Parts: sequence; structure tokens; C-alpha cells
Amino acid sequence: MPEIWVYGTLRQGMPADMLMRGARFRGLGWLNRVQLADLGTYPGLIEGGPGVLGELYQVTPRHLKALDQYEDCFPDRPDASLYFRRSVRVRRLADGQPVTVDAYFYALKRPAPRVEVPCYRVHCHPRDSLQYLLCYGSNMSRKRLEDRVVRCRTCVQPGCPATGWPSTRRPSTATEPSPMRSGPVAPKIVCPCALPP
Repeated sequence: MPEIWVYGTLRQGMPADMLMRGARFRGLGWLNRVQLADLGTYPGLIEGGPGVLGELYQVTPRHLKALDQYEDCFPDRPDASLYFRRSVRVRRLADGQPVTVDAYFYALKRPAPRVEVPCYRVHCHPRDSLQYLLCYGSNMSRKRLEDRVVRCRTCVQPGCPATGWPSTRRPSTATEPSPMRSGPVAPKIVCPCALPP
């Protein structure tokens, strides 16, 4: 089955995620040397830039046909296409392994403003408040939790020296007890900045 990497409105919880129903989610993936253009109600992937975070899916030929239609991607008429689909090497965040998948690139050469963060979800829904994490065991130590969260420089952590995204805030942690004897948790995260190019 073909695999695809999506980065914008097709991601989980975004406006067109219904087109991914029935596709097998394979995790998050990081694509180097690209960035997002803000095209209004959707993004476009363009060459150049530090990288973009997206989601990996295993899809059927029926999915690809529907996605090509949604993206105005016409392989037999590239001059009439808004996007083109091509193979790329994406690094899975779960294990850092490279995988070859298809991705949709913006086909028009029209100038567009650049998205300032490498994650379209963060661009659409900036986090201006505390985010609670469920903690247990040794993660109950505030210092240990802060060390784990601050060291991760994914798209939700601006200020990463590897990506050059502007630093706007430092993550906050909260250690309020939960009614279920647990409190806020730091999941194991592999930062795309720590992955080899």
C-alpha cells in the first residue's frame, strides 16, 4: 500500500481530515529543507527552509485518487495543477528512521507569506496558555519534567537553534495533583532537531 505524508488541512483534527478516514496512521514525520506558505485557508509546501512536521499514513489507491482531486493535482496535466505529488524521504519521529512517502507540493510560483512555525496546527491554533501533562513516577519531579520538556524542540517548542524559528515563550509546567493520583506527564518525544539530516 502507498504511504503519504500530510502537513496541513488533512492532518487529524483539521478541516479536511475526513478524507483520511480508513487510512492507517503511521505516526508523525519530519521533512527537512521545506517550509509552509500561507495560502489563506490552507498551506502549501515549498522547497527551502528548515523543515515541516506532518503525519504519515498508509493509504489505498482510492485515497490517493480522492487526495489528488482534493489537492487539484492532475498528474497528466501538471500545468493545470495547484499541487503536485512526489516522493520524499521523511524521518519518523517515533524512531528516527527515514521512510519514502509521497507528499503534495505547492505547484504555483506565486509569492505567498511564509508560515513562521514548522507545524500548520500550531500556526492555526497558537498555544497562549498552560498545557497540562499527566505525570507519574519519576516524572513527578518538576526539575526532571522541565528538563524533558525544554530539551524537546519540536514545532510546539519555538526557539530551536536547529530550525531558527523565533522564540516567543518558554514552556510552563504545572504539578497540580490529579483526582486519579497522577498529575501532568511528559511523553517520550524524539525531537526532529536531534535527528540526522
